[in-house]
Amino acid sequence: MLNKKFNLYFLITFLVIFLTSMYLFFINKYPPIYGDGIGFYEYFRKIFITGDFVNSTPIKYPVGTNLLQIPFLLIAYGFSYIFKIDMQYGYSQIFNNAVSISTFFYCVLTFVILYRIIKYFFSDKVTYLTCICLFIGTMIPFFTVIYPSYSHIYGLFMNSLFMYYVICYENKYYKRTSSEKILLDLGLGLILGLICLIRYTNFIMLLTYIFYNVFNINDLKKRLTIIFSKKLFYQIVTFLFIVLIQVILYKISTGRFMFNGYAGEEFPFLLNPQIFYVLFSDTKGLFIFCPLLFIGFLSMLLLSDKNNPFKFSQLLIFLIVTYIISSWWCWWLAHGYTIRIYCDIICIFAIPIATVINLIFQKRIQSFYRYVISFSVIIFTFLNLLWINGVVLGNINSNLASWYMLNQYIYSFFQ
Repeated sequence: MLNKKFNLYFLITFLVIFLTSMYLFFINKYPPIYGDGIGFYEYFRKIFITGDFVNSTPIKYPVGTNLLQIPFLLIAYGFSYIFKIDMQYGYSQIFNNAVSISTFFYCVLTFVILYRIIKYFFSDKVTYLTCICLFIGTMIPFFTVIYPSYSHIYGLFMNSLFMYYVICYENKYYKRTSSEKILLDLGLGLILGLICLIRYTNFIMLLTYIFYNVFNINDLKKRLTIIFSKKLFYQIVTFLFIVLIQVILYKISTGRFMFNGYAGEEFPFLLNPQIFYVLFSDTKGLFIFCPLLFIGFLSMLLLSDKNNPFKFSQLLIFLIVTYIISSWWCWWLAHGYTIRIYCDIICIFAIPIATVINLIFQKRIQSFYRYVISFSVIIFTFLNLLWINGVVLGNINSNLASWYMLNQYIYSFFQ
Protein backbone atom coordinates (compact mmCIF):
# COMPACT_ATOMS: atom_id res chain seq x y z
CA MET A 1 0.00 0.00 0.00
CA LEU A 2 2.80 2.41 0.86
CA ASN A 3 4.51 1.62 -2.42
CA LYS A 4 1.33 2.40 -4.36
CA LYS A 5 0.98 5.69 -2.54
CA PHE A 6 4.60 6.49 -3.25
CA ASN A 7 4.15 5.80 -6.95
CA LEU A 8 0.95 7.84 -7.07
CA TYR A 9 2.55 10.87 -5.41
CA PHE A 10 5.55 10.60 -7.72
CA LEU A 11 3.34 10.30 -10.81
CA ILE A 12 1.25 13.33 -9.85
CA THR A 13 4.35 15.42 -9.15
CA PHE A 14 5.96 14.42 -12.45
CA LEU A 15 2.78 15.15 -14.42
CA VAL A 16 2.36 18.57 -12.82
CA ILE A 17 5.95 19.54 -13.65
CA PHE A 18 5.83 18.07 -17.15
CA LEU A 19 2.40 19.40 -18.17
CA THR A 20 3.07 22.88 -16.79
CA SER A 21 6.37 22.98 -18.63
CA MET A 22 4.79 21.78 -21.88
CA TYR A 23 2.05 24.40 -21.68
CA LEU A 24 4.58 27.20 -21.20
CA PHE A 25 6.77 25.77 -23.95
CA PHE A 26 3.95 25.99 -26.51
CA ILE A 27 2.92 29.55 -25.62
CA ASN A 28 6.50 30.83 -25.30
CA LYS A 29 7.51 33.54 -27.78
CA TYR A 30 11.16 33.92 -26.75
CA PRO A 31 14.17 31.97 -28.06
CA PRO A 32 15.88 29.91 -25.33
CA ILE A 33 19.15 31.86 -25.61
CA TYR A 34 17.85 35.33 -24.82
CA GLY A 35 18.60 38.47 -22.81
CA ASP A 36 21.18 37.97 -20.06
CA GLY A 37 21.32 34.33 -21.11
CA ILE A 38 23.31 35.39 -24.17
CA GLY A 39 26.04 36.58 -21.82
CA PHE A 40 26.24 33.25 -19.99
CA TYR A 41 26.31 31.40 -23.33
CA GLU A 42 29.14 33.56 -24.70
CA TYR A 43 31.84 31.47 -23.01
CA PHE A 44 30.90 28.40 -25.03
CA ARG A 45 30.30 30.33 -28.25
CA LYS A 46 33.61 32.21 -28.15
CA ILE A 47 35.70 29.19 -27.13
CA PHE A 48 34.13 26.47 -29.32
CA ILE A 49 32.36 28.25 -32.20
CA THR A 50 34.00 31.57 -33.08
CA GLY A 51 37.39 30.90 -31.44
CA ASP A 52 37.87 34.55 -30.46
CA PHE A 53 37.84 34.22 -26.67
CA VAL A 54 41.48 35.34 -26.25
CA ASN A 55 41.80 39.12 -25.79
CA SER A 56 38.12 39.56 -26.65
CA THR A 57 35.40 41.78 -25.28
CA PRO A 58 35.06 40.89 -21.57
CA ILE A 59 32.07 38.73 -20.63
CA LYS A 60 30.08 40.36 -17.86
CA TYR A 61 28.83 37.17 -16.23
CA PRO A 62 30.67 34.34 -14.41
CA VAL A 63 31.24 31.01 -16.14
CA GLY A 64 29.40 28.64 -13.77
CA THR A 65 26.12 28.45 -15.69
CA ASN A 66 27.92 27.59 -18.91
CA LEU A 67 30.04 24.96 -17.14
CA LEU A 68 26.89 23.08 -16.16
CA GLN A 69 25.51 23.43 -19.69
CA ILE A 70 28.71 22.15 -21.33
CA PRO A 71 27.73 18.43 -21.58
CA PHE A 72 24.57 19.30 -23.49
CA LEU A 73 26.24 21.97 -25.62
CA LEU A 74 29.06 19.61 -26.61
CA ILE A 75 26.51 17.06 -27.81
CA ALA A 76 24.83 19.81 -29.83
CA TYR A 77 28.25 20.83 -31.14
CA GLY A 78 28.85 17.25 -32.28
CA PHE A 79 25.59 17.15 -34.22
CA SER A 80 26.26 20.59 -35.62
CA TYR A 81 29.74 19.52 -36.76
CA ILE A 82 28.53 16.29 -38.37
CA PHE A 83 25.68 17.94 -40.27
CA LYS A 84 27.54 21.23 -40.92
CA ILE A 85 24.89 23.33 -39.19
CA ASP A 86 25.81 26.80 -37.90
CA MET A 87 29.51 26.30 -37.24
CA GLN A 88 30.09 30.05 -37.61
CA TYR A 89 27.77 31.83 -35.15
CA GLY A 90 26.43 29.24 -32.68
CA TYR A 91 22.84 30.42 -32.41
CA SER A 92 21.10 27.73 -34.46
CA GLN A 93 18.09 25.87 -33.14
CA ILE A 94 20.23 22.91 -32.15
CA PHE A 95 22.17 25.02 -29.61
CA ASN A 96 18.98 26.71 -28.38
CA ASN A 97 17.40 23.29 -27.84
CA ALA A 98 20.50 22.10 -25.99
CA VAL A 99 20.17 24.98 -23.54
CA SER A 100 16.45 24.25 -23.01
CA ILE A 101 17.07 20.54 -22.39
CA SER A 102 19.97 21.35 -20.06
CA THR A 103 17.87 23.69 -17.93
CA PHE A 104 14.96 21.25 -17.72
CA PHE A 105 17.40 18.50 -16.73
CA TYR A 106 18.81 20.57 -13.87
CA CYS A 107 15.31 21.58 -12.82
CA VAL A 108 14.35 17.92 -12.49
CA LEU A 109 17.56 17.21 -10.57
CA THR A 110 16.75 20.14 -8.29
CA PHE A 111 13.43 18.58 -7.34
CA VAL A 112 15.05 15.21 -6.74
CA ILE A 113 17.34 16.97 -4.26
CA LEU A 114 14.52 19.03 -2.73
CA TYR A 115 12.55 15.81 -2.31
CA ARG A 116 15.43 14.31 -0.34
CA ILE A 117 15.82 17.43 1.81
CA ILE A 118 12.13 17.64 2.69
CA LYS A 119 11.74 13.86 3.09
CA TYR A 120 14.40 13.98 5.80
CA PHE A 121 11.87 15.84 7.98
CA PHE A 122 8.39 15.00 6.63
CA SER A 123 6.24 12.21 5.19
CA ASP A 124 6.06 11.28 1.49
CA LYS A 125 2.68 12.95 1.12
CA VAL A 126 3.86 16.27 2.54
CA THR A 127 7.14 16.05 0.60
CA TYR A 128 5.53 15.56 -2.81
CA LEU A 129 2.87 18.20 -2.18
CA THR A 130 5.58 20.65 -1.19
CA CYS A 131 7.53 19.90 -4.37
CA ILE A 132 4.41 20.51 -6.46
CA CYS A 133 3.75 23.81 -4.68
CA LEU A 134 7.35 24.96 -5.04
CA PHE A 135 7.20 24.35 -8.78
CA ILE A 136 3.85 25.81 -9.74
CA GLY A 137 3.73 28.36 -6.90
CA THR A 138 6.99 30.16 -7.69
CA MET A 139 8.98 31.54 -10.62
CA ILE A 140 10.71 28.19 -11.26
CA PRO A 141 8.64 27.19 -14.35
CA PHE A 142 9.23 30.61 -15.91
CA PHE A 143 13.01 30.35 -15.69
CA THR A 144 12.96 26.68 -16.64
CA VAL A 145 10.99 27.13 -19.87
CA ILE A 146 10.73 30.81 -20.83
CA TYR A 147 14.22 32.07 -19.90
CA PRO A 148 16.19 28.80 -19.71
CA SER A 149 19.55 30.38 -20.58
CA TYR A 150 19.48 32.54 -17.43
CA SER A 151 21.48 31.37 -14.43
CA HIS A 152 18.63 31.03 -11.93
CA ILE A 153 17.73 27.34 -12.28
CA TYR A 154 21.42 26.47 -12.22
CA GLY A 155 21.85 28.59 -9.10
CA LEU A 156 18.86 26.91 -7.49
CA PHE A 157 20.25 23.48 -8.35
CA MET A 158 23.65 24.19 -6.80
CA ASN A 159 22.17 25.89 -3.72
CA SER A 160 19.79 22.96 -3.17
CA LEU A 161 22.68 20.54 -3.63
CA PHE A 162 24.72 22.44 -1.05
CA MET A 163 21.86 22.29 1.50
CA TYR A 164 21.48 18.55 0.96
CA TYR A 165 25.23 18.04 1.11
CA VAL A 166 25.38 19.88 4.44
CA ILE A 167 22.73 17.53 5.87
CA CYS A 168 24.62 14.46 4.64
CA TYR A 169 27.94 15.94 5.72
CA GLU A 170 26.79 16.59 9.28
CA ASN A 171 25.23 13.15 9.62
CA LYS A 172 28.12 11.18 8.12
CA TYR A 173 31.28 13.14 8.84
CA TYR A 174 31.96 12.00 12.40
CA LYS A 175 31.43 8.35 11.55
CA ARG A 176 34.03 8.30 8.76
CA THR A 177 37.73 7.54 8.57
CA SER A 178 40.31 10.35 8.25
CA SER A 179 40.65 9.92 4.47
CA GLU A 180 36.85 9.86 4.01
CA LYS A 181 36.55 13.03 6.09
CA ILE A 182 39.05 14.75 3.79
CA LEU A 183 36.96 13.75 0.76
CA LEU A 184 33.83 15.14 2.40
CA ASP A 185 35.63 18.43 3.11
CA LEU A 186 36.88 18.62 -0.46
CA GLY A 187 33.33 18.04 -1.70
CA LEU A 188 32.03 20.89 0.45
CA GLY A 189 34.57 23.31 -1.01
CA LEU A 190 33.90 22.05 -4.54
CA ILE A 191 30.15 22.67 -4.37
CA LEU A 192 30.57 26.08 -2.75
CA GLY A 193 33.08 27.06 -5.44
CA LEU A 194 30.65 26.11 -8.22
CA ILE A 195 27.92 28.07 -6.45
CA CYS A 196 30.09 31.19 -6.64
CA LEU A 197 30.91 30.58 -10.30
CA ILE A 198 27.19 30.74 -11.08
CA ARG A 199 26.47 33.93 -9.12
CA TYR A 200 28.97 35.49 -6.74
CA THR A 201 26.30 36.58 -4.25
CA ASN A 202 25.16 32.95 -3.88
CA PHE A 203 28.20 32.53 -1.63
CA ILE A 204 25.72 33.51 1.07
CA MET A 205 24.52 29.89 1.07
CA LEU A 206 27.59 29.20 3.22
CA LEU A 207 25.42 30.38 6.12
CA THR A 208 23.46 27.11 5.93
CA TYR A 209 26.69 25.36 6.91
CA ILE A 210 27.89 27.91 9.47
CA PHE A 211 24.55 28.06 11.29
CA TYR A 212 23.58 24.41 10.92
CA ASN A 213 21.68 23.36 14.08
CA VAL A 214 22.38 26.74 15.68
CA PHE A 215 19.52 28.04 17.83
CA ASN A 216 21.30 30.25 20.37
CA ILE A 217 24.63 31.94 21.08
CA ASN A 218 26.07 28.89 22.84
CA ASP A 219 25.26 26.73 19.83
CA LEU A 220 27.02 29.26 17.62
CA LYS A 221 30.17 29.23 19.77
CA LYS A 222 30.33 25.43 19.61
CA ARG A 223 29.66 25.50 15.89
CA LEU A 224 32.43 27.98 15.15
CA THR A 225 34.86 25.87 17.17
CA ILE A 226 34.01 22.88 14.98
CA ILE A 227 34.25 24.85 11.73
CA PHE A 228 37.57 26.55 12.48
CA SER A 229 39.57 23.36 12.72
CA LYS A 230 42.08 21.71 10.40
CA LYS A 231 39.28 20.52 8.09
CA LEU A 232 38.77 24.14 7.05
CA PHE A 233 42.06 23.96 5.13
CA TYR A 234 40.76 21.30 2.72
CA GLN A 235 37.48 23.16 2.21
CA ILE A 236 39.24 26.45 1.39
CA VAL A 237 41.81 24.85 -0.93
CA THR A 238 39.10 23.16 -3.03
CA PHE A 239 36.97 26.30 -3.06
CA LEU A 240 39.90 28.43 -4.28
CA PHE A 241 40.83 25.83 -6.90
CA ILE A 242 37.33 26.05 -8.42
CA VAL A 243 37.20 29.85 -8.26
CA LEU A 244 40.60 29.90 -9.99
CA ILE A 245 38.81 28.72 -13.15
CA GLN A 246 37.11 32.11 -13.40
CA VAL A 247 40.33 33.98 -12.65
CA ILE A 248 42.17 32.12 -15.43
CA LEU A 249 39.35 32.80 -17.90
CA TYR A 250 39.45 36.51 -17.02
CA LYS A 251 43.22 36.54 -17.63
CA ILE A 252 42.88 34.82 -21.02
CA SER A 253 40.01 37.03 -22.12
CA THR A 254 40.96 40.45 -20.73
CA GLY A 255 44.64 40.17 -19.82
CA ARG A 256 43.69 40.82 -16.19
CA PHE A 257 43.14 38.39 -13.33
CA MET A 258 40.16 40.34 -12.03
CA PHE A 259 37.30 41.95 -13.90
CA ASN A 260 34.21 43.73 -12.57
CA GLY A 261 31.41 43.13 -15.03
CA TYR A 262 29.07 45.31 -13.00
CA ALA A 263 31.24 48.44 -12.94
CA GLY A 264 29.05 51.53 -12.79
CA GLU A 265 26.05 49.62 -11.46
CA GLU A 266 25.89 50.92 -7.92
CA PHE A 267 23.96 50.61 -4.66
CA PRO A 268 22.40 54.07 -4.13
CA PHE A 269 19.78 52.74 -1.68
CA LEU A 270 22.13 51.30 0.97
CA LEU A 271 20.73 53.69 3.57
CA ASN A 272 17.23 53.63 2.14
CA PRO A 273 16.62 50.07 0.91
CA GLN A 274 13.50 49.66 -1.22
CA ILE A 275 12.33 46.62 0.77
CA PHE A 276 8.61 47.32 0.52
CA TYR A 277 8.80 47.68 -3.27
CA VAL A 278 10.90 44.53 -3.64
CA LEU A 279 8.42 42.46 -1.63
CA PHE A 280 5.01 44.07 -2.08
CA SER A 281 4.95 46.43 -5.07
CA ASP A 282 2.82 45.88 -8.14
CA THR A 283 5.99 46.44 -10.21
CA LYS A 284 7.65 43.11 -9.47
CA GLY A 285 6.93 42.48 -5.76
CA LEU A 286 7.99 38.97 -4.71
CA PHE A 287 5.02 38.34 -2.40
CA ILE A 288 2.57 39.77 -4.94
CA PHE A 289 3.69 37.58 -7.84
CA CYS A 290 4.73 34.55 -5.74
CA PRO A 291 2.38 34.84 -2.73
CA LEU A 292 3.12 31.23 -1.72
CA LEU A 293 6.57 32.42 -0.63
CA PHE A 294 4.86 34.80 1.80
CA ILE A 295 3.46 31.72 3.53
CA GLY A 296 6.98 30.33 3.61
CA PHE A 297 8.31 33.58 5.08
CA LEU A 298 5.66 33.57 7.82
CA SER A 299 6.54 29.96 8.53
CA MET A 300 10.21 30.93 8.94
CA LEU A 301 9.15 33.47 11.54
CA LEU A 302 6.42 31.56 13.36
CA LEU A 303 6.41 27.82 12.74
CA SER A 304 9.89 26.42 12.13
CA ASP A 305 11.16 24.63 15.22
CA LYS A 306 14.25 22.80 16.45
CA ASN A 307 13.61 19.94 14.04
CA ASN A 308 14.76 22.30 11.30
CA PRO A 309 18.57 22.68 11.41
CA PHE A 310 18.34 25.62 8.98
CA LYS A 311 15.90 27.59 11.13
CA PHE A 312 18.21 30.55 11.67
CA SER A 313 20.22 30.46 8.43
CA GLN A 314 17.21 30.39 6.07
CA LEU A 315 15.73 33.55 7.59
CA LEU A 316 19.13 35.26 7.68
CA ILE A 317 19.80 34.41 4.03
CA PHE A 318 16.41 35.75 2.98
CA LEU A 319 16.91 39.03 4.87
CA ILE A 320 20.43 39.59 3.54
CA VAL A 321 19.45 38.84 -0.06
CA THR A 322 16.45 41.16 0.30
CA TYR A 323 18.68 43.96 1.60
CA ILE A 324 21.19 43.50 -1.24
CA ILE A 325 18.46 43.55 -3.90
CA SER A 326 16.61 46.50 -2.41
CA SER A 327 19.85 48.53 -2.17
CA TRP A 328 20.76 48.11 -5.83
CA TRP A 329 19.95 50.78 -8.40
CA CYS A 330 17.85 48.36 -10.48
CA TRP A 331 16.05 46.62 -7.61
CA TRP A 332 13.27 45.36 -9.95
CA LEU A 333 15.99 43.56 -12.03
CA ALA A 334 14.56 44.50 -15.44
CA HIS A 335 12.77 41.92 -17.60
CA GLY A 336 11.76 38.55 -16.18
CA TYR A 337 9.21 37.25 -13.75
CA THR A 338 9.12 39.03 -10.39
CA ILE A 339 12.43 39.59 -8.52
CA ARG A 340 14.27 36.78 -10.26
CA ILE A 341 17.34 36.50 -7.99
CA TYR A 342 15.06 34.93 -5.36
CA CYS A 343 14.71 31.94 -7.69
CA ASP A 344 18.26 30.91 -6.75
CA ILE A 345 17.35 30.62 -3.05
CA ILE A 346 13.88 29.06 -3.24
CA CYS A 347 15.42 25.99 -1.59
CA ILE A 348 15.45 27.85 1.75
CA PHE A 349 11.64 27.96 1.56
CA ALA A 350 11.30 24.19 1.15
CA ILE A 351 11.21 23.20 4.83
CA PRO A 352 9.11 26.23 5.95
CA ILE A 353 6.47 25.57 3.28
CA ALA A 354 6.50 21.84 4.07
CA THR A 355 5.92 22.78 7.72
CA VAL A 356 2.77 24.68 6.71
CA ILE A 357 1.51 21.89 4.45
CA ASN A 358 2.14 19.37 7.22
CA LEU A 359 -0.34 21.28 9.40
CA ILE A 360 -3.11 20.38 6.95
CA PHE A 361 -2.76 16.73 7.94
CA GLN A 362 -2.44 17.32 11.68
CA LYS A 363 -5.68 16.27 13.38
CA ARG A 364 -4.76 18.28 16.46
CA ILE A 365 -5.24 21.42 14.37
CA GLN A 366 -8.83 22.65 14.21
CA SER A 367 -10.58 21.93 10.91
CA PHE A 368 -11.19 25.62 10.28
CA TYR A 369 -7.48 26.44 10.30
CA ARG A 370 -6.67 23.44 8.15
CA TYR A 371 -9.22 24.59 5.58
CA VAL A 372 -7.82 28.14 5.67
CA ILE A 373 -4.28 26.87 5.10
CA SER A 374 -5.39 24.58 2.26
CA PHE A 375 -7.41 27.33 0.59
CA SER A 376 -4.55 29.84 0.90
CA VAL A 377 -1.99 27.46 -0.59
CA ILE A 378 -4.28 26.65 -3.53
CA ILE A 379 -5.23 30.28 -4.24
CA PHE A 380 -1.67 31.58 -3.92
CA THR A 381 -0.38 28.84 -6.21
CA PHE A 382 -3.09 29.61 -8.77
CA LEU A 383 -2.27 33.33 -8.66
CA ASN A 384 1.37 32.63 -9.43
CA LEU A 385 0.43 30.54 -12.48
CA LEU A 386 -2.00 33.25 -13.56
CA TRP A 387 0.68 35.95 -13.42
CA ILE A 388 3.22 33.78 -15.25
CA ASN A 389 0.65 33.14 -17.98
CA GLY A 390 -0.01 36.87 -18.27
CA VAL A 391 3.68 37.74 -18.51
CA VAL A 392 4.37 35.07 -21.14
CA LEU A 393 1.39 36.13 -23.26
CA GLY A 394 2.45 39.77 -23.00
CA ASN A 395 -0.61 40.93 -21.06
CA ILE A 396 1.52 41.83 -18.03
CA ASN A 397 4.68 43.87 -18.49
CA SER A 398 7.72 41.73 -17.61
CA ASN A 399 9.71 44.81 -16.61
CA LEU A 400 7.34 47.23 -14.85
CA ALA A 401 3.83 45.98 -14.20
CA SER A 402 1.06 47.95 -12.42
CA TRP A 403 -2.01 47.29 -10.30
CA TYR A 404 -4.14 48.45 -13.23
CA MET A 405 -2.47 45.91 -15.52
CA LEU A 406 -2.93 43.09 -13.00
CA ASN A 407 -6.57 43.98 -12.35
CA GLN A 408 -7.31 44.21 -16.07
CA TYR A 409 -5.72 40.82 -16.67
CA ILE A 410 -7.74 39.14 -13.92
CA TYR A 411 -10.91 40.77 -15.27
CA SER A 412 -10.24 39.62 -18.83
CA PHE A 413 -9.17 36.15 -17.69
CA PHE A 414 -12.51 35.45 -15.98
CA GLN A 415 -14.68 37.01 -18.68
